[in-house]
Formats: sequence, C-alpha cells, structure tokens
Amino acid sequence: MANPEETMNIGITNSLGDSELEILHIMWRRGESTVRQVYDEIRERRNVTLPAVMLSMERLTRRGVIQKLAGDRAAVYRPLVTRETVGYSLLSEVVDKVLQGTAASVVSHVVDGLSKSELEQIATLIKDIQES
Repeated sequence: MANPEETMNIGITNSLGDSELEILHIMWRRGESTVRQVYDEIRERRNVTLPAVMLSMERLTRRGVIQKLAGDRAAVYRPLVTRETVGYSLLSEVVDKVLQGTAASVVSHVVDGLSKSELEQIATLIKDIQES
C-alpha cells in the first residue's frame, strides 16, 4: 500500500485530467515510452493530435509525474509515480473533500464487489494493522 505521506506530497490529484490519466495508464503498462508511442496507442481508441499528447506529457513532466530522458532519436518518458500512489491520492481526495473524512461508505462500496480471496486478504491486512 502507498505511503500516505508520499501521496499527500505529490500534489497531482487536483490537476490530473482524463487525458493525463490515459497517458499514465499507457506508460504504466509500457514503461518507458516516446510521445509518438503514446500518441499511436491513444489514436487507436479516439481522435487526438500529436501536439495535444505532447503538451499533456510536458505538463506531466513539469508536475514531476513523469520524467523526460534523452533518447537516441526522440525523448523517452518514464513514469515517476505508481498506479497505486495515484489511486491512493485520488481516493484520499474523495474521502477528504467529498465524504468529509468518512471512508466507511467507500469501503462498503468496494467490499461489495470483492471475491472471497480478496476479502481474506483485507481481513489479514486489518489484523496486521491492529497488531502493529
């Protein structure tokens, strides 16, 4: 699980839009990617321009979410935050801002769709937290 202090300091949840999240999903799956590689994958699903993808990736770079590296022919980008870190930050934001700190309704909603195995994992996690 992500460290709450780490997620609170990344400062990205307020500013991540759908396009940036789409780019991050691609980069988490691919690892290092060029703008062209990300653009080509997005174009398979929807209409977008190469400059729009480039601009989004530059914004993510300025925010410290991805890193731009020099490549042989084109710059290569790599994610600096994990899917779990972003997910934890977004969930924390919902709990704090929307639910005013009451996470029980979120947990209830999530638990409804879990398998027996996943419920057992959560029970073990809760036990470990209570014992520490």
